[in-house]
This record gives sequence, structure tokens and C-alpha cells, in this order.
Amino acid sequence: MKPRHSALPPTLAPIGLDRPEAAAFIGVGVTTFDHLVREGTMPQPRLIKGRLVWDRVAVEKAFACLPMRAVETGGGSWAGAFK
Repeated sequence: MKPRHSALPPTLAPIGLDRPEAAAFIGVGVTTFDHLVREGTMPQPRLIKGRLVWDRVAVEKAFACLPMRAVETGGGSWAGAFK
């Protein structure tokens, strides 16, 4: 079976992601992704003829809003990099 996005050139990312793709995109399993959607941390999907599709850019923006782990770094190279 061919991947759904095989018609796209390798340099062009799909704009819409199905549930497993959206979960993989942010590095979590489908169950965790579903929980994040339910609690509003991740966006709701769009509906295309009865099919749920997540906007890749919206998922990426929601991911960027997730909190970073607070760790005492002692001034390492990443200290303050994201302030």
C-alpha cells in the first residue's frame, strides 16, 4: 500500500495530518494526543467530508505553546536561550 502523501514531492510537507500522523508529529502516542485534544492543549481537527484532519501548522503552534521543563542548568549553553 502506498503512503497517502506519496503524490507530494519529498520537500513539501502535507498541510493536513490524520490522527496518527498528528500524534507522531509531536512525538506522542495516539492516546496521549487524544487526551491533549480533549483538554484543549492541541487543536480540534477540521472535518473534510466526514474525515478528521489536523492542520499541521496549528498543531505545530500548539506544540510551541507547551511549557518547557524547568531545570536548574547552572548556566549551560541553553540557559536563557528561549527567554
